[in-house]
Formats: sequence, structure tokens, C-alpha cells
Amino acid sequence: MLVAPPREEVRRTLVDIFVTVLGLPESAIRDGLSPDNCTTWDSLRHIQLCTAIDQSFGIALDIAQQVEMLNFGLALDTVLRALEPAGPRER
Repeated sequence: MLVAPPREEVRRTLVDIFVTVLGLPESAIRDGLSPDNCTTWDSLRHIQLCTAIDQSFGIALDIAQQVEMLNFGLALDTVLRALEPAGPRER
């Protein structure tokens, strides 16, 4: 049975991704960080964030998931949901 990594482990990895891609200090990464309050978070960097997240966590975010990542907190929630083991399939 696959188990999702702990929330804090995912958060730590995600902070590292945001620091690297957006070129920000770790102290700037908070749940409310978004393109509205971060001058380095533009559309190209958003794609780079999504790619780095996919590669780091071994997942493939779909377009809807990528679009819903409007801030760091929502990105964390999105990644956590994507890492949840799939339940039994309905027939």
C-alpha cells in the first residue's frame, strides 16, 4: 500500500522548489505568496514551478491542477491531493 509523504516533508520540498524557481529567500515563502505579491512569479515561472513540482514529486499535474495553484498554500494542497494514494476504483 502506497502512503503519501507527511505534510511537513512535502511543504519542505515545495519551499525549496519555490526558493529555487522564484529566486526568493526561504523567509519569503508563506501560504499567501502569489503572483499578485511576488514580482518574480510570472507565467513562465509558473510553468517552471509546475515542471519542478512534477519532477520532484514524481507526479503529473493536469492543467486544472496547475491553474488552481494561485498561491503557495493552494500549491501545497494541490500537491498533497495529487500524492494521495488512489482509492478503489468504482465499477
